[in-house]
Amino acid sequence: MKNTLILLLSIITFNKIVFAQPNNNLNYRSPLEIPLIFAANFGELRTNHFHMGVDYKTKHVEGMKIFSVQDGYVSRIKVSSYGYGKAIYINHPEGVTSVYAHCSLFKGKIDSIVKFYQHLQESFEIDIELTADEIKVKKGQVIALSGNTGGSTAPHLHFELRDTKTETALNPLKFGYKIKDSKSPKLSHLKIYSLSKEGYIASDKSFKYKLSLTNNIYFPEQKTIYIPINFLPENGGLGFSFDAYDPYDLSYNKLGIYESKLIINDELMFETKIDSISFDHTRYINTYTDFHEFSNNRRNYHKSFKNLNNPLTIYNDKKNGIIKVKPGDTLNIDYQIFDTEKNKSDVSFKIIITESNEKNYAVTNFTDDDFIDINKPSYFFNKDSSIKIKAKENTFYEPISFKIKEKNSSSDFTFGEKNVPIQKQIDIHIDINKLNSSILNKYYLTVNDRYLETMISDSTLSVKSKYLGDFRLKTDTIPPKIRQKNFTNNNVSTYNKIRWEIVDTNSGILDYDIFIDDKWQILEYEYKNNTVTFNIPNSLKGQKEVKIVVTDNCSNMQVWKKKLIF
Repeated sequence: MKNTLILLLSIITFNKIVFAQPNNNLNYRSPLEIPLIFAANFGELRTNHFHMGVDYKTKHVEGMKIFSVQDGYVSRIKVSSYGYGKAIYINHPEGVTSVYAHCSLFKGKIDSIVKFYQHLQESFEIDIELTADEIKVKKGQVIALSGNTGGSTAPHLHFELRDTKTETALNPLKFGYKIKDSKSPKLSHLKIYSLSKEGYIASDKSFKYKLSLTNNIYFPEQKTIYIPINFLPENGGLGFSFDAYDPYDLSYNKLGIYESKLIINDELMFETKIDSISFDHTRYINTYTDFHEFSNNRRNYHKSFKNLNNPLTIYNDKKNGIIKVKPGDTLNIDYQIFDTEKNKSDVSFKIIITESNEKNYAVTNFTDDDFIDINKPSYFFNKDSSIKIKAKENTFYEPISFKIKEKNSSSDFTFGEKNVPIQKQIDIHIDINKLNSSILNKYYLTVNDRYLETMISDSTLSVKSKYLGDFRLKTDTIPPKIRQKNFTNNNVSTYNKIRWEIVDTNSGILDYDIFIDDKWQILEYEYKNNTVTFNIPNSLKGQKEVKIVVTDNCSNMQVWKKKLIF
């Protein structure tokens, strides 16, 4: 079973180490012994987050040696079926922490201490912090083998550098990790927005243009674009975004851009440079990019403006990119993007602002009652108040207007659109007086068919959700299924590992355990292929009773039991 145990603080003395501030003149070695080829770079755009490290290809295989890039000590080890999978964190005296994720297995003392804590906590998934005296490592020491664990979709090494003190992610390419790169960034589209004075998109209407390359400069279909003044709200301005990516010589992957500049009439109006990103801010990618284009079309539009509620530190804060204009203005626009090797691409075009006798059609007042004040908590109720939702301040990126929309079933409802992201979790409370009291612990809520951790207390069902969209209240009374996967008979004496498929199509798997003659053992779970694996120790011999216990999120349990010969 998974027990939440307090680590044995009595046997651990936490020594505080004072580190110097990180710098980018450090002589770090490669974490691999093969040529470094990117599968993804730092700051690349992902769903709800920036990519906070670099992904190195491992020739499509697992088992490549991973090396500590510098002297230091192992400060943290995390094993998870999701996310980073098997990951190691090493603190270095220069004030930098290196991170190695999706490992297939750990080496030496690291592997021993992981197994110790897994048995101590009776859980495959652990997250432990270590002191400076427990596992010291030298530069070039093999610490693990590369793999495909956790949320990885193919074998590779996810590698990070972080500021040890703040845990801010740092761009490894600014620390001497060079990649062969002679190719300039590429662009495909330009988009022009109507913005409020706060930087909010003030109208659903926008102008979009395809870009084409001529004489090493990108131009829109119309090199001179005419924008009527009524496109803009009073006291607002124009905003621009560009669909762009960066290619590399040795990789077919479309990587993220590093630096951008928006220059209008020879004046720098906006600038970004992705040298570091705080983990606290990474979800603000949803206001850095055009999330509608990303969600609906998988396009990576990089905004050259920002709104008031954007705390990302990748910007030159001297200008916010909101371009104030009046009829008759001519804007000569040069948009420049760079990679870390200073390869450059330019977009050039002209905008002329024209008169209009029509009233502005952009939203001009986000303080109307129809709009949520994003700087204050917001409360939502259905007609009979059986559904209550609270959104904390700064949950929404821009002022928005919507309500709870009930469906045919009183427990199913829509709240917002599923492709509209939010920064913070919303709190949802549902009155359960109308539910079947005999199976209350079998109820759970989903959003867009995604399971939400559900709590039931007194007369209320409560969940937290970082997603909007379609919510459904369901029940799960069916236990998970367990099936032998790589063996058919009871004699497994020639096997190094044995596997089972575990599946739960309703609320999902919560816990999984294996017992050999009633003694707990380590069972590894790979959610991507619904597989649990038992690595057979050399010391395990003879006939043993093997029991697999799998529990779902609604406490339905399934047990597989058989005597096997090892």
